[in-house]
Amino acid sequence: MLIGDVDREILELFSEDIAAFYSINQIAKRLGKKYPYLNKRVSSLLEQGILKKSVLGNTYLCSLNLASDSAIAMLSMVEIERREKAAARDRSLRQLIEQIKSEKREGLVCAVISGSRLIYVCQERLSLPKLTGFASSSVDKAGFLDMLCSSGVIKEHTILYGFEGYFRLVREVEKELRAQQLRDI
Repeated sequence: MLIGDVDREILELFSEDIAAFYSINQIAKRLGKKYPYLNKRVSSLLEQGILKKSVLGNTYLCSLNLASDSAIAMLSMVEIERREKAAARDRSLRQLIEQIKSEKREGLVCAVISGSRLIYVCQERLSLPKLTGFASSSVDKAGFLDMLCSSGVIKEHTILYGFEGYFRLVREVEKELRAQQLRDI
């Protein structure tokens, strides 16, 4: 399954807020694209099961289908690009990513930067590297699920390690995140 530039832009929009709901018109406006072309691309993503739709009155709202392995794979590609751009700007971040990847980190589910926090999600207690300028913390799965639901981690993040692990955790709290999003609409 190949991903085109516009499909990538659509997924980047959703990756900024994984629980978001957008009409095709809203997606077109946010991306500065013409509606007919965007409608075709969104329809393709809906057919592939990467996006799903919810009917709301006379329109429908699109959201990510986090139950789809294809959606997780494409989101992971978008997040890898985001990480690589951040690492290209910050040498110490690049070194941290290499250190995490090179050392055997059994028990590390994912590592995420959110704002000025470096968060390690671990199955067990691990000795983990620090990043200058960031408050580092290790949390277990339950602690991270609470963070996802109660703070901006879901909206403002860069995944350093464990893309699939991150999205598996988001999938576990998807209903709660979507409910919060609908309350905000």
